[in-house]
Amino acid sequence: MNYLNDRQLSYNSSIIEYDIKHANINVSKYYNLYKDFEYLDTLDALPKKDREVKFGLLLRKNPNLSKSLEESFNKIVKEFLEANDLDILMDVLSIKKDAVYVINHKVTQTKFGPVEFIPKNVYHAFININKLEFYIASDYIDVKGIGDSYRQHKDGILLMIQSLVDNLEQNGDPNEYLSELVKLYKNKKLSIEAYREFNSRSQYKCCIDGIMVMMDDISYEILDSSCDISYNYINIILPLIRLLL
Repeated sequence: MNYLNDRQLSYNSSIIEYDIKHANINVSKYYNLYKDFEYLDTLDALPKKDREVKFGLLLRKNPNLSKSLEESFNKIVKEFLEANDLDILMDVLSIKKDAVYVINHKVTQTKFGPVEFIPKNVYHAFININKLEFYIASDYIDVKGIGDSYRQHKDGILLMIQSLVDNLEQNGDPNEYLSELVKLYKNKKLSIEAYREFNSRSQYKCCIDGIMVMMDDISYEILDSSCDISYNYINIILPLIRLLL
């Protein structure tokens, strides 16, 4: 099951990501999808990477198991929601197959036979702009929408968003912060990492000898003279302004 709530902004909130422990194996056991429990127990004892590879091979050999497993994920998530009286429109930010992001609601039942929903991450804010989901914790941000490349933006766009949310939670009025941010960004006064394009490539767009090229790293000299900084302004900063003002 994949689901995303319509809300675009939440802050000063309690957001907990509940993940199913060893999801493929334990859901298969709970719904009796694969008869050889002994083999599933063997897989369960393996390191994560080995376990996932071997279970993947099992699914390739058993197409029906793959289909049944997908349907069973939907069932177990529904059981979790119902058992904890979770309203999907009010209490759930998103669902990512085997993970449920619960907002401002206490969860009391996490075990269903061999299936256990484990609290994995705790966040205090959430932003959804331009098909990007930002889950903001006290000292890090997780992002859905550009793969793992978002990790390259820890000292750039993510630091900017962390500061913005801190300001919003403390002061409630982001006008002054956003005004100063726009001025600093346009004048190329932020950290060089803030100008790395926030997408799956995560590179810098620069005009070198009249030709637009994408670069993995640049100097401040290239930033000042040749870097096109429009991408993050159009796709991150402007949507934030529209959302908050």
